[in-house]
Amino acid sequence: MRASHLRNTLLAVFSLFLFSCAAKRAPERITVIAPETFTGKIKITACEPQAPPDNIVIDLSGNGKTSVCSASPDLKLLVIRGEQSIEVPAKVAKTGDDFVVSITGEVR
Repeated sequence: MRASHLRNTLLAVFSLFLFSCAAKRAPERITVIAPETFTGKIKITACEPQAPPDNIVIDLSGNGKTSVCSASPDLKLLVIRGEQSIEVPAKVAKTGDDFVVSITGEVR
């Protein structure tokens, strides 16, 4: 009886592990529209009510605004420069209560 109880417990734990891995969300992406020749650091000010959540237009200095106030830790920036697009990892700065303050990335 004990062996079957142990087997059932291990099966349940293994099933929970597989379910939690399958439930992980795909990386979140924000599209950034950059000048065609842009290279350098991108700095997006977050939680701006009038700004769009996606398709953020940045200036020649790499500055832009978004209405996004929360983001996953594996956020990516899809940077579009003319006909070219490149995906770069984003660094998210948050307040103590988990609101996003800024999102940065770099295009080389």
